[in-house]
Amino acid sequence: MKITSLLGIVATLAISLSAAAQQLTWSSEYKDWNTSNIGGGTTERPTIASAVFNNLIYIAYTSSDYCDADHSCAIRIKDSAGQGPNGEFAFSESYVLSVPTIGQIFSKVNPAMGAQNGVVYIAWTDPDGNNKMSITTDMSNWSAPLSIPTGTTIESIGLSFNPSQANQVWLSYVLSNQDASLCEVIPNTSAFSSSSVSCNTVTTTGTQMLYNPGLVFSANNVGSPYMFLTWHGNSHCLSSFYSGSTGWTYWNSGGLCGSQTTSSAPDPVFYNGYLYVAFRSNDSAAAFKLIGGSISTYPYYNWSRLPTGGQHMDGSPDLLPITNSKVSLLYPSELVNFYARGGYLYSVYGH
Repeated sequence: MKITSLLGIVATLAISLSAAAQQLTWSSEYKDWNTSNIGGGTTERPTIASAVFNNLIYIAYTSSDYCDADHSCAIRIKDSAGQGPNGEFAFSESYVLSVPTIGQIFSKVNPAMGAQNGVVYIAWTDPDGNNKMSITTDMSNWSAPLSIPTGTTIESIGLSFNPSQANQVWLSYVLSNQDASLCEVIPNTSAFSSSSVSCNTVTTTGTQMLYNPGLVFSANNVGSPYMFLTWHGNSHCLSSFYSGSTGWTYWNSGGLCGSQTTSSAPDPVFYNGYLYVAFRSNDSAAAFKLIGGSISTYPYYNWSRLPTGGQHMDGSPDLLPITNSKVSLLYPSELVNFYARGGYLYSVYGH
């Protein structure tokens, strides 16, 4: 389904947020002493990518311990069965991502990863700035890469899924002119490198950005996409857009742009019926910030700033909702934030 047809569907499905948001109780942070060297390459915002698959949590990141002369570094993958007795997440020994036709994968910026319907997807930007993607069904054997035939990426890449389309994956990133590029992938799982790819540049006024946009699809109103970004002007304000019949509409509900500023790529997720958007504060604290709201009837919406521990993050937050899983947790469901600081992996969880 092309982006143009998607926009037509969304016109009748637009939703919004009410002021009532579910506050979460956040844990103290935990440092994984066995996961270090996060942040290889040239990105100024080292960020974790995570996914739940076969009752394990997997993380991927660019590692500074194995780099080439061009300052691109290996993408490492680690796994964890879940939390220890004190709520800590400890990850196993890593391996370097390797795919057919290329071999070991090196990148200057952060990878993206996600799982849907028994398939794990990983996307990365090669040393020349070109985006690629590969899949696996066992976390050991990866497919030949799919090339994304668009302009070069100037920062990291985002990955998201449309819950209304079991075979639809989206990539989001920022081009050299600071516009967003959104790419729809219809996977051919038997020959992934031959999958269908359709990319479109988002040129709506105000969408020029500093980091890759966060794209999320509503699980309640099927097919509704929302995009969150760090605007390149106005003190890095957090901006949001929703898709409609005439394109992407600027969605500054509750004075979002101006009241919320960020110096990283925002990370939006749906968790237990609420939309949460995590970001790094645009000040010396570089703190974990969170806004959210409940699903309501258009156009009555607003945002609520939700309390967190305000932990310092070197890069973007990585929210991982864990529900209905056999992953070992202290609570039935949790919203986990994985982040990097000083090259180490840290985590906090909300419930």
